[in-house]
Amino acid sequence: MVCETHVSSSSFGDLECRLRKANWDSHPAHAVPNPHSEAGMQAALSGAEPGRATAGGVLIGARPWLGTAPVCPSHASPAGFCEGVGRDFVFCSWRTSGLTLALGALYLEAGVGPHCVNLERLSAVGRFLSQLSIPFIIGGDMNMTPAELRGIGWLDRIDASIIAPDVELTCTAGEGRVLDWFVVANCLLPDITSIRVVDDTPWRPHVGVILELAAKPRQCMLHAQPKPPDIPRAFGPDLPWQTSMLLASDVFKDHSS
Repeated sequence: MVCETHVSSSSFGDLECRLRKANWDSHPAHAVPNPHSEAGMQAALSGAEPGRATAGGVLIGARPWLGTAPVCPSHASPAGFCEGVGRDFVFCSWRTSGLTLALGALYLEAGVGPHCVNLERLSAVGRFLSQLSIPFIIGGDMNMTPAELRGIGWLDRIDASIIAPDVELTCTAGEGRVLDWFVVANCLLPDITSIRVVDDTPWRPHVGVILELAAKPRQCMLHAQPKPPDIPRAFGPDLPWQTSMLLASDVFKDHSS
């Protein structure tokens, strides 16, 4: 997953071309002009269309044998149908051994925190996830700390948790903070095996983050209290307890005699 709005659209487009030439599958999001950069400001003033911005964007690249594809929602959300491709977020499906996952890449605006445009983007992602019947993993440049996102209750609404690397920072800009991490559906938490950072990535000031999942999630075993099977009810009419006692006593007398 690549979430980078600090590079130019030509550099980001070059990345997409190189992925295609290497026979990688590419799932890009709708790019948005970045008003925090001079090039992005010029693009915004000129009315740049999504996908033509000079501010980079978001995409998921995957090896072709992984069989990724656009996600097909199983039902519409209460607020109406929401697509899996939006402004600076994108989802694709990945069929692994015995399990289908929704993989998402998300970019949240810098300097905003859990407010304004970021709340709108999180709301759109939440509406899309409400249409799915499969677990999900979302990674990206969140531009806020895990504690900030936990504080708005969004994770509870989508039944997910944050998986972040145990490091001091993943972005060296400013004071340096942990801004790059994953949001994982709670049902997948037992299948997470590790998360680690990669320092030799070509994009700065961020480092790469790798999340590793069990090879066959459905074969993971957990200790759980077994539930006893339901006892089938006897056929026949429902009788009051006193009536049943009288019938039982009559049967007992017959056997005794």
